Amino acid sequence: MGIAEHFRIHGAVHAFWIISILVLIITALLLLVPNGSFLRDYISFASSIASIILAIIAIFYSMFSNQSFSEMVGSLQSSVQNTSQSSAKLEDASNFLTTLADRVSTEISSLSPRFDAVENKIEKGLLTDRIVNSSNLNGKMGQRPIIRTSLLQA
Repeated sequence: MGIAEHFRIHGAVHAFWIISILVLIITALLLLVPNGSFLRDYISFASSIASIILAIIAIFYSMFSNQSFSEMVGSLQSSVQNTSQSSAKLEDASNFLTTLADRVSTEISSLSPRFDAVENKIEKGLLTDRIVNSSNLNGKMGQRPIIRTSLLQA
């Protein structure tokens, strides 16, 4: 267990003992020293020095806190900028995918009429079978005819 952990758990007990000892010392000095003004001057001087030391500590602490705060704000601004850039990239990708989906939808909707046109051509007989008699090709009769299929272009 570290010192910080120890004081976190037992800090109240330590504070009670420190305050109790200080009160006992001050009480003993007040009772042992007949002239109270002498002790009052020492306590006044000690409290003035303690106040000055605490003020100096507060100044350094505020400077340190301000520096840490500035670093934290700078880090936060950097994070916001990175998030903004990522958001812009995602927006661009989303727009591209939307455009691409629209194109695909358009192409799919344009395929239906093409398929209908092919079906109509088949139904109208534009898909023809050309039967070429083998006798026309090599002059022999009685052979099996050659069938060629072609799609006439519209």
